[in-house]
Formats: sequence, C-alpha cells, structure tokens
Amino acid sequence: LHDDEILSQVTNDGLQLLLDITTKCMHIPFRTPNHFFRVRPCISSELFALTGDSSTSDGISILQGFHLSLNLCLQLKNVSPDLPVRLTKLYCILYCRTSFQINFQSGEENKGQMQLDCQDWGADDMVDLNEKLLQYVTGCTETTQGMRDGDNTGDCEVVDACVCFEPNERGQGFSNCVLDVSAFPVGSYRIKWHSCCMDDKGSYWSLLPLNAGPVFTVRKSSVFG
Repeated sequence: LHDDEILSQVTNDGLQLLLDITTKCMHIPFRTPNHFFRVRPCISSELFALTGDSSTSDGISILQGFHLSLNLCLQLKNVSPDLPVRLTKLYCILYCRTSFQINFQSGEENKGQMQLDCQDWGADDMVDLNEKLLQYVTGCTETTQGMRDGDNTGDCEVVDACVCFEPNERGQGFSNCVLDVSAFPVGSYRIKWHSCCMDDKGSYWSLLPLNAGPVFTVRKSSVFG
C-alpha cells in the first residue's frame, strides 16, 4: 500500500511538472505573422469589341489583306464596394491564330459576342495568356503592341496585342488596338483574351473572364482575285 501511494504521488508530481512546462512554453513570444494567407475577393470582367470602321453594321469584318482595328471596352464585375484597395490600371491581352477558325451554326452568323463556353476556353489557354500579360505589365510597357509567334504547329499566322485601360468610376475602361491579320485566309476567327488589373499598392489581380472573345470575319477582297 505504501508503494502504491509513492507511485501515485510521483505520477501526480510528474503530470504537474509537465503541465507547468507546457504552460510556460505557451507564453514564449514567438515571432509569427498575423495571418498565414489572405483570400482576396474574386473580380471578373467582360470584354466588348467593335470594329474601328463605324460604317459597317454586320458585325466585325475585314477585307482580306488588311489590318483589324478594334474599339474595346473592358467592364469590371463583382467588385466589392468595400474593397480595401483602389484599382488604378486595367490590362487586356488579345490572342488569335489561324487555327482558331470557327464554323457558325445556323442563326449564329451575327453573334460576335457569345456566352463563354467551357469548350471555348481551356485552362492552358488562360494560364498562358495570364503569363504573357504578367510579363507585359511587369515590363513597364504601356504602349499597345502586336507580336507574331510562329512556334505554333499548324498555324501560319499568330497575332496578339496587349492593351492598357484607364478605369472610370463605373469600372469601365475604353481603348483600341490593331491586329495584323492581313495574312489570315478568308473565314471567321475567335479572338481569345484575358485581363488583369493593378491596384494602388502595386498588386497584380488576374480577372476571371465572363464572356467569350469577339469573332471577326475575313472577307474575300477583289485584290486577291
């Protein structure tokens, strides 16, 4: 019985010592951040495009052998009114190649802007365009520029352009660009796009696209017989 009392006392003393050590460890001032991660609100955008030639009313079209001039409107969506930062710049990249040629079904010929479809927009496309756009923005280049890339198998022509917008109080930005599609064959093509914005603290925000890119049609010119 005496041995049992000694064993019980040793056990209680040991547990009390362990509790004291744990309590003191909890009061050690570790240098930890206030938060390990921060979830930002998801802001999305819509892109609207019209041809620079206001004399045509049959959608976006261009004669074969000419450049495509576009007037653009980028509209922010789902922007919280209590957003802790101010969005100062909007950017958008337009990207098209000859393999983006599409065939309209009956009754869709004049639908230059259609709802975004999962088949029209792959994850790889979004990642690649976001990477190009990030390089453009961080390169401190604010002039619209078009570039060609012949590395895509099966595409004789690839064009893209980066555009900068100044957002107004409604979250709208207006700008224009020119795409060199002079070598594109006759047909209709989908322009893929992605957008981003910069806030007043210099942070980069990738915007979720809500609609599919504009469609333009290359029409046969008498110059090409």
